Amino acid sequence: MKTMPFLIAVVLFAMLAQSCELPDSAPTSYTISFDADGGIVSPAHITVSAGGTPGGLPVPVGGDGFCGWFTEKRGGGLELTETTVVDYSCTVYAKWTQDIYIIGIRGGGNPSNAAACLRNGTPFFHWVGDRINDITVVGSDIYLAGSGRSIGACYWKNGKPTDLGDGYVYAIAVSGDAVYTAGSYYNRDDNKPDDSPGAYPCYWKNGMRVDLANEAGWGKAVDIAVSGENVYVSGYYINDNTVHLCYWENGIPTDLISISASNWNGIWLGSIAISGGDVYCLTQSIGSDGYWKNGIFIPLASNAHTHDIFVLERDVYVTGYYGKDNKKIACYWKNGEKIDLFEGSPVSSFVSSGGDVFTTGARYTADNNIFAYWKNSDLITDSDQISSYVYRDFDWNKYYTYSSSGVLGFSAGPDFSFSPIRIVAAEP
Repeated sequence: MKTMPFLIAVVLFAMLAQSCELPDSAPTSYTISFDADGGIVSPAHITVSAGGTPGGLPVPVGGDGFCGWFTEKRGGGLELTETTVVDYSCTVYAKWTQDIYIIGIRGGGNPSNAAACLRNGTPFFHWVGDRINDITVVGSDIYLAGSGRSIGACYWKNGKPTDLGDGYVYAIAVSGDAVYTAGSYYNRDDNKPDDSPGAYPCYWKNGMRVDLANEAGWGKAVDIAVSGENVYVSGYYINDNTVHLCYWENGIPTDLISISASNWNGIWLGSIAISGGDVYCLTQSIGSDGYWKNGIFIPLASNAHTHDIFVLERDVYVTGYYGKDNKKIACYWKNGEKIDLFEGSPVSSFVSSGGDVFTTGARYTADNNIFAYWKNSDLITDSDQISSYVYRDFDWNKYYTYSSSGVLGFSAGPDFSFSPIRIVAAEP
């Protein structure tokens, strides 16, 4: 009979047809998602035809010096360019020359008045119940200086506090393996006339206190800089009813201004910078701001108000603002020449290695003043721009926080305001 061979042939044909069945159709397009690594980018996604190239790519804002898009963070993996042939969906990450950090006070929400930090314009972390005055970032290590709600003067490294005793810390610097902080320690047995504890200027190196005033009197250390083995601190001390604005080099004071305590009207010595062995200090007062170079005063403008000083090679930058037509105009002086930035109230600034000026403060609107920060005269971001995911929709219930003990915790409350204190760039 010929039936069996026929059946076998049918079965073999069916098996062959099944093995040669066409696969599902290949994708005709792929999605590329953009992660600005703390910055802000729009659009967040693009669609590219299979085997095609992206063409134009979005440019994020937030950090200093955008260096391109990569398949891994911090410039790892493969770089995506306008001419890259796309054959799969992926997420790419922004690479920055420097990350920009802004610390401030978070108001509203729950808990309120927590210290908070933004990285490249978006929330990075916040501390609960502590006061933060300064920040420095070295590589991936974040150092904060201030006071803890239960331990007094302290600094934090990556959230772990170091107790410095009864006092207050205003500034922090890192050099090699050494952490330097500057501020005041309290002597509860030597109260001031208003019955507040006596505060004496000092700095700490890796937690060990170095007194600056000795028997000179009360005072405060407000900023600190380290150059090689030398430690420089700016501040003041009060002795025999005289206020001495000074800087200390390795504990030895150099007086810049001496004024009767009864006539002291809010003149302060501010930030300090060291370059090529020269010592630069800011004087902060009403109507007569300027800076000192090696003990010689250099005025800037009759209505200047200075905040920070930086020296890049031989160029001296002073940031601040001046008054004009009942408005505040943020500006900086480069070697004494004033350069306007924007209308607003700056709080803190720094100058990048490329000479760009980054500033944070308040931007004036018709209704109120809102948080913002700028690169030179360009607005990077402000409360209005980032409110959709920082101030309203950001899920603080899933947001890590640090307590004074350094233990990770959580907090709730999506609505809050942000008042900046300090802006810095991460050091390599």
